[in-house]
Amino acid sequence: MNVLKFIPNSLKKIYTGKYTILNHITLFSICGIYSVITTMLDGMEKAKFMPDISLLVISIIILILTAIYLTGYTYTFINKYYDESAIGLPDTDQEPIIAFWKSIPLGLCWLMYCLIFSALCITIFFKILIVGIILITLISSILMSLIFVAFCKNYEAKGLFNILKPFKWVNKSFKEIFQFVAVFVILLVIIIAILIGSGLLLKMCNINPDCAVCSYIYAIICGYIGFILQLIWDYGFIQIYKKSNNL
Repeated sequence: MNVLKFIPNSLKKIYTGKYTILNHITLFSICGIYSVITTMLDGMEKAKFMPDISLLVISIIILILTAIYLTGYTYTFINKYYDESAIGLPDTDQEPIIAFWKSIPLGLCWLMYCLIFSALCITIFFKILIVGIILITLISSILMSLIFVAFCKNYEAKGLFNILKPFKWVNKSFKEIFQFVAVFVILLVIIIAILIGSGLLLKMCNINPDCAVCSYIYAIICGYIGFILQLIWDYGFIQIYKKSNNL
């Protein structure tokens, strides 16, 4: 896998194909709903404002449902992109809900593993906590990505509860993982810098980026970009998993 060419090629795949514009509009809308609600709830918390209980309950339910759908959607994306000829986004139908439902036992198991690993890292790196947090984030993300890429091939969790399973794949593809993660982190830093720079530019132009409308627009854009980055990350680990298993 040529990492430098991989990300542009993956973007080309994601943004071409039948019904691509419609699927991206739908995805942008779902990401937007999730981002707006999280921004609204965060703003209420900072302002120490307690909303009407019915509004709060409805907001939380919508937040949970959109989070479930977006998570399941990444699974259907992985399943689709096992086929090297695949292009575009999966359809926004009921399959993401089904995929998420099937993933619950595996997800709970690996969440427990990650919590144990997190506790160990925090204990070991207590004096330099930032190192522990970075290790937790990177290693957990890599292991979970490999496990769920394997799961999404046929939505089958058999054999994937073994905590040692992904370490075998990491051992076979360590070089590719290191290169991909390094380039992805650089891309992430660049995008964050652009977003921060755009906020500073708005202030220089006497446009307040902290106003409610600007905050919601900013959150929606960030949510959509973040989800597309998640798809690129998943697509990269599909290739890494296939190489480590000679698929």
